[in-house]
Amino acid sequence: MSILKDFLEQDADKYCKRILLDAIAELQADTVREFTFNRFNVRLVGSTAMAEIEDEFEVSLEGQCSLTLDQFKEALAKHQ
Repeated sequence: MSILKDFLEQDADKYCKRILLDAIAELQADTVREFTFNRFNVRLVGSTAMAEIEDEFEVSLEGQCSLTLDQFKEALAKHQ
């Protein structure tokens, strides 16, 4: 999950983390929320309870990462 690590290191400042954590808390089962940050795009999918991270600079499959919302929330909370 180096995409997750890169996202956390490069785009996940306090403001970004607050927006994403709030969006996860408010996410409904029939909702998709999309966010564009400096380098990464994040999609929160309520129907599958998944977070998808996409690197704008890496267009191959290696530039994409999917994880559960719980895993994503935990990663955001742990990141300093």
